[in-house]
Formats: sequence, C-alpha cells, structure tokens
Amino acid sequence: MARCSAADNATLVAALAEVLRHDYGCHTAILYGSRARGDWEPDSDLDVLGFRDTDAPIRLPTDWQGLYVDGWIDATAARPNASWVRLKGGRVLFQRERFGEQVLAQVEELVAEQTVALSTDERLHRQQWARRMLRRAARDDAEGHYRLHWLLFSLLEDYFAVRGLYYPGPKAAFALLRQGAPEHFHGFDRAMAMRGSLTEVADLVSLIYDPSTGIEQS
Repeated sequence: MARCSAADNATLVAALAEVLRHDYGCHTAILYGSRARGDWEPDSDLDVLGFRDTDAPIRLPTDWQGLYVDGWIDATAARPNASWVRLKGGRVLFQRERFGEQVLAQVEELVAEQTVALSTDERLHRQQWARRMLRRAARDDAEGHYRLHWLLFSLLEDYFAVRGLYYPGPKAAFALLRQGAPEHFHGFDRAMAMRGSLTEVADLVSLIYDPSTGIEQS
C-alpha cells in the first residue's frame, strides 16, 4: 500500500487503534510525534501510548505493516513521569471517559515544569563543557571524532534549554529554527554537514550559549 497521502496515514492510524483496542485491550490510546503533528514522512514511525487495566507495562512489537512502531502500553494507574513529555502535541485516538484528555493535560504540566531557562551558572558550565569538547575534538583520532559527534548531538538540546524553550525533538526543533531563527538554522546546518569544519562548530557554540538571541515567536 502506498503510504503517502493524508488518507493513507489516517487509515494506518485507525488500523493501529483497532489493534490496540481489540488485541491488547486498551481503553485509551494516544498518538504522538510526527504522525500526530502532521509533518510525517512515508517512513515515519508510528508513536503511540496505550493504557489498559493491568499492572505491568509492555512494549509493542516494533514491526507492523512495514513500519516501525515506537509504542508501549501502560497501566491505568501509571503516574505521570518525565518520559511523558514526548506526548506533547499528541492526539487521543480513543479513550474511556476523558482519560486521554487528562493524560495530555498532565503532560502540559510536566512540560511547563521542565521548561525553565537555565541559571547563569548552569549556562556557563555547559558553555565551558562545549568549549572543552571542541578542543578535544580537534584531535585527529577516534576519540576526537567521537567527542565531536557527542558535542554536536548535545548542542541542539542546549540551544532550547538556554532559552527556556521546550525541546520538541530534532525534526520539530529544526522546523522551528528554520522558521523563527533562519540564521541559527543555517549555523546548525553548516556545522553538522559532513563537510563541516571545526571553525563552523565553534561559531555554533558561540551563538548557542548567547540567550539574548533565539527563535522569534509568531
């Protein structure tokens, strides 16, 4: 089946919902990630969380209809935890009473608690760490190459943390940067390209830890 149109996506999501409801006995299911936001690609994962009246959480099989399912089923009595922030922007597929809506409301509370700008001390600590990593990355050996990748992986999350913004994952984060801070987006693009130089990475480090610049809110 071609998985390209919105109708195809809706059909896939509806079929997965039926599996969760009938095969696993879920009373509530929440779709999240790109297929909930609407910026999915044909091979995007299906990210889903289900709830049922059991004690032990389980992981769902990962391969379904030729796609990767990143999903798990939790107990009705499960309490909100840090992993739930990934549900932000999620969509209730089906629910018992208002259970799914209540979960998403708790998610918003978790996100608000976690989305606090770094203190000056913490920001400076991370900036110093990034500069040390950059110096070590200059070594032309396996450890230096590893530290460069480690640094690049950390910088995107730090960009959002320094500015007190919720980090929505790489796909949505780059979309926000492209729209609201295009110069910063291109800074990331240059530094993370295979041909990127340490000078471009150093430029990126400099802009990331300057909280006076950032994404323009529309």
